[in-house]
Amino acid sequence: MAKLTLYHAAPSRSSIVRWMLEELGEPYDI
Repeated sequence: MAKLTLYHAAPSRSSIVRWMLEELGEPYDI
């Protein structure tokens, strides 16, 4: 699967997505 790019702002819902990617061990860029 292609590496994901996560567009993240600290106090937002993207924090949940970042946590989920870490738990799954998926590679991603911020």
